[in-house]
Amino acid sequence: MKNKLQNLIYASLVMPISGAGMPIFVYLLPFYANELGLGLTAVGLIFFIGRFTDVLTDPVMGFLVDRFQLPNTKHKHWIAISIPVMMLATYLLFFPIKESVNSAYLFISLFIIYAGFTLVVVTHLSWSVVLAPDYDKRTNLLTLREVMSLLAALIVIAIPAVIEIYTPSIEAKVNGIGYFIFISVPVLFLIAIFSIPDHSTKEIRGTFKDSVNVFKEFFKNKNLNRMVVVSLLIAFSQSLSGALFIIVITSIFDLQEYASRAMLSYFIVSFIGLGIWRYIGIKISKHMSIAYCCFYASSIILISIIGFDFFTNLGTQQRIIFLFMWVIFYGFAFAGPIPLINAIIGDLAEMHKHQKGQDVSGSIYSYVTTITKIGFAASAAIPYVLLEQVFGFQVDLGYENTQASKDYLWNMYVYVPLTCFLIAGYLVSKHPIEKSDLEAIKNV
Repeated sequence: MKNKLQNLIYASLVMPISGAGMPIFVYLLPFYANELGLGLTAVGLIFFIGRFTDVLTDPVMGFLVDRFQLPNTKHKHWIAISIPVMMLATYLLFFPIKESVNSAYLFISLFIIYAGFTLVVVTHLSWSVVLAPDYDKRTNLLTLREVMSLLAALIVIAIPAVIEIYTPSIEAKVNGIGYFIFISVPVLFLIAIFSIPDHSTKEIRGTFKDSVNVFKEFFKNKNLNRMVVVSLLIAFSQSLSGALFIIVITSIFDLQEYASRAMLSYFIVSFIGLGIWRYIGIKISKHMSIAYCCFYASSIILISIIGFDFFTNLGTQQRIIFLFMWVIFYGFAFAGPIPLINAIIGDLAEMHKHQKGQDVSGSIYSYVTTITKIGFAASAAIPYVLLEQVFGFQVDLGYENTQASKDYLWNMYVYVPLTCFLIAGYLVSKHPIEKSDLEAIKNV
């Protein structure tokens, strides 16, 4: 019972990160682009630069987590440091000082919140290797982490869905999400610091040069890099879908008043999907469960492409039904890959520890998140800039945009994720390491 409670507290650490991260794509970027007048191109480029700058902090954070440990803890002090960083960033982003908002304001605010993300995410994932040292326990723990991530996403989607009943104001929705994050950060982080066991590692802690050499080894690790590419492709496709979701609902479906409720339905059904993909991961293998999930998502996208011409001739009520059916079936795949990818990375970190005698869990997770963040960075910048500068789409016109620009929007929204999921599914199906391989190495 005690271990279950500790695992739940550990998993809850992800809630403020998920609660802040998802709205950046779905609400904040359109809010700053349209309501605060920065425009799609400016917001897309600022987001890309801020996210790309954040990429550089991950390897440093991985080194710091592995190198600078306190006598009895490796992770807790980094979580404590992240609290004021996250709270400052939440205030700046979700409660913007309107007269001060410009490109520099958005860039600085994004940089601070992503620095907070790095502090928490790299530390949090590294901590899982201490708490769950074997194959199945790590799968279960990181699946629970994804459950709490989805719960946070449900909360931050439910908040604007409720607000939407009383006012269409996107600013009110952004503020509501901000309150949730501002309260949850200190509460959940402090509970974790005082409740979860941790210890410093006995393995030799190298210098920064040693850490650089470890990263060079990572570049040569085919199994690790295969998973990194899979993570990158899935992150890019899911984040692109999030960044364009409100715009697609407004400009293609012409159902902006249902956008928050559609997103809420998407995340509710992802809970069911998470349990099924986890079950497949334990019964068959983690990597094949990810592959099946990617191929399932591809099939749903393909069906939506085939049925799109039929959709355009529907009346409003039929479009509402079509919208909710689509997000429900597509949402089934959303939560499946992430915890399984993180669990596989943990397996690879555990293998490195037994083979090389070094605990580099912080470094290996930072290596993965560093490259994955490139996908996050590009997911808003590329479509926003292309839509506005190349295809002539104007976010403030919504459904009144030209048919040609709306066609470009739809094609980008479906064909890019379709391609990414197919490639990711194929690559991850080639992952060669099974549970028995990890157990054999640990028993040597």
